[in-house]
Amino acid sequence: ELTTFDIQYLFLQLRSKSVGETSDLIFTCQNEDCSHQNEVKLKLSDVKVDIPKDKNDKIELSEDMILELKYPTYENMINDKIMRYAETGSEIMYQTALLSLDALQTNDERMIFAEEPIEDIIEFIGNLSTAQFNKITDFTNNIPVLKKEIEYTCEKCNHKNKSVIAGIADFFL
Repeated sequence: ELTTFDIQYLFLQLRSKSVGETSDLIFTCQNEDCSHQNEVKLKLSDVKVDIPKDKNDKIELSEDMILELKYPTYENMINDKIMRYAETGSEIMYQTALLSLDALQTNDERMIFAEEPIEDIIEFIGNLSTAQFNKITDFTNNIPVLKKEIEYTCEKCNHKNKSVIAGIADFFL
């Protein structure tokens, strides 16, 4: 039931304790005249989960309807059939939006999306305006992630470089 970023953080901590507390990464110099491969040592304890300051998890759809969002769990993401076979960015975005729906609060009731048939949820999403759906994708585009800005000086040309690594894959390459 942990979120994807919680699991990423746990994997990184396990990796740091079992393999070593640093990771050697290779970055290409960003100076187009150089392109030298630089080895940069990253201290894994410096890597943190980047959590957005403005977590807007409640969206007002109308005066009497508030949509409540949640971060998808790791289990949702790996067991979701559509997510597993998604081939395009739009498929991933749409499915992440579906997995982020928590509840719909109206004046009369609170509907829990996990208790509703998938067909009804898809119909609900399909009836949202573009502006309303964009608010959901704003939330999903800002799901916390492991992130670290790396600054290094090229060994060959002394160019100052900045790179950002994010997500678990970047730390295990």
